[in-house]
Amino acid sequence: MHDRVGQVRHVAESYGAYTTDEIEKRYIIREAKTRVHQAEFRARVMLAYSNRCAMTGLPVPQLLEAAHIIPDTYQDSTAEVSNGISLSRLHHRAYDADLIGIDPDYRIHLNDDLLSTQDGPLLESMKQLDGQRITIPRHARDKPSQEALEIRYQRFLAR
Repeated sequence: MHDRVGQVRHVAESYGAYTTDEIEKRYIIREAKTRVHQAEFRARVMLAYSNRCAMTGLPVPQLLEAAHIIPDTYQDSTAEVSNGISLSRLHHRAYDADLIGIDPDYRIHLNDDLLSTQDGPLLESMKQLDGQRITIPRHARDKPSQEALEIRYQRFLAR
């Protein structure tokens, strides 16, 4: 099953069936770089957005995350609230994968592949966000940076 640590081959058959072999539990120890500022960044973003998803209005903090507009790994990224948006975990993942973009006018855009995919009610509810505006914080200092949104939106358009 394992060629090397971190590489797994033949996890599932191409026709979707699973083998009945037991999965061997294995662990490795890693050294990790930890973003110590993340907890404070999340707390401030959640406060600015009143613990609601900026796209859907979902008011369940346990399902919300502070998404960076300019990713934290980029040199120009900041831990300022203006570089963050409160999103549900699903919408955060879609935003990070450039399946969803937000333009500098705070409008939501879904990529063509997502819009053309036919599936159930969850995807249909996401499609209804296309063209809608995100909810922005009341305080001007907390509003998403339009400059950062433009940079990120151009990345969305390029994919």
